[in-house]
This record gives sequence, C-alpha cells and structure tokens, in this order.
Amino acid sequence: MELGDLLELLYTAHNRFFSIQVTWQYWYRVDIMNEALEKWAAQHPPGSVSVLKSKSAQGTQNENEMKIRWRVWWQKPSCWRDEDQIEGQGTTTRIFCEGRWWSFNSASRKLYTNVVPQEKSPHLRIHDSKSPTGARFTHLEDVINEVPLLDPSFLLASHDLQPMESTVYAEQDAVRVRAVFRKGKDVARDPFFWGAADEYELLVAKEQGILLRYAAKLRGQEFAIASVDHVVFDEPIPESVFSFAPPANTSVEIVS
Repeated sequence: MELGDLLELLYTAHNRFFSIQVTWQYWYRVDIMNEALEKWAAQHPPGSVSVLKSKSAQGTQNENEMKIRWRVWWQKPSCWRDEDQIEGQGTTTRIFCEGRWWSFNSASRKLYTNVVPQEKSPHLRIHDSKSPTGARFTHLEDVINEVPLLDPSFLLASHDLQPMESTVYAEQDAVRVRAVFRKGKDVARDPFFWGAADEYELLVAKEQGILLRYAAKLRGQEFAIASVDHVVFDEPIPESVFSFAPPANTSVEIVS
C-alpha cells in the first residue's frame, strides 16, 4: 500500500461503516508503562505535566500486568454502548442513544442515568441529582474519542507513518504500519500514550481503516497493546442493546 492510500484510509475510517460490533482487549506492563511516563514527562518543562503512575493490577495473576477487556456496539448516527472490564474490578457499562444515557458499574452497583426506570422495584434505591459527579459520561462524541481504534485520523497530524507488508488479522485483510511520534506536535488523543513510546506498530483494516491492533514499543519491546478479538461491520444491532434495566439492589441516580 502506498502512503497516500494509507493516509486516505485512516482519514476516512469513521465514514466507512454504518454500524460496528467489536470486542478487544487492552494490555500493558505496569513497570515499563511507568518508565515511558517518566520519559515523556522529562521532555516537558518542569511542572507543565503531572506524573500519575499506573498501579499494579491487584487481584490478577501477574501484578505487573494490567488487562482491560472492551466491547463496543455503535449504530450510527446516535446509538452507542460500551462495556469495559478490569480484572477484579467489575464491569462498567455506558449507553447513549437518542438523548437517553446510562452509566453503570457492577462493582459499586451504582447507576447514573437521565431515564427514570419504568418498573418501580423496592430493590432499587432511586434519587435525583443535578451533578453527575460519579458518572463517566458527558457527550457521545467524547466517548467515541476514548476509542482511537475506531477513528485513527488524528495520527495524520502527529505521527510519521510508514506502510509495510500486508497481513490478515481478526479475519480482516490488514496492512502493517510503523508510526513514530513527531516531537513537538500536539496529540489529539491520549497524549501520554501516543507520545511516549519510541515507536508504534499498527495493523490497519484495508477496507474500513480502523486499527485492528496497535502496540507501543520502548527499546524494541511492546509494553502496551490494544488488539481486536472479533469485529462485525454493518449488521443491524437490536434496539435492546441500547437500553438498560438496572438489576436489583442498585443505587439509581437520576441526573437532570
């Protein structure tokens, strides 16, 4: 693949499907992640960035590793659901569809929403709030921006990209790409992750342009990897996916 074709593919990725269902996992080495963070912070003037180190993954088999599993359903233009599961810390579910939204954590059993539950169960604790301090939800666009594999166009402004060989990954035709951050550039998404590594290896779907896999490297070693397990494009998603019924013993905060 020529560089010009790759740039067009990445730039138009978010327009190349009308629905997507994707499962992937994000893994990183805690110690090397912290080393990369310190390296990144040292490149900035003192006090201009804060260094918040990653903690060990308590409750996992290897406490020097962190693994997060993600699922996303996106039916354009306005319906979205994602679920992320951190080992030992429960699952967080977020749904946004045509102005309705829910944010639920299975560990805390707290639900933030702007939708009053239809069934008034005595096992639900419902109260009103005007400030959703515990909700990880703002606008649909902000949530989509948290998932760079779906819209990698931001890389065009901050990284040098080198297309390499073709391959197949997650049953999708893909091209392997080497990416290097151009120092001094602003990164639109997660500046620490996308600016701290020596280089990145990307696997880009040849037809849709999403990132099927991306890995950050330090001294030639991959220390953070996001990899797609399964993806389905352009199949209708049931409406039930984009609604939420709180389980029993849930604290429901209605946000006005």
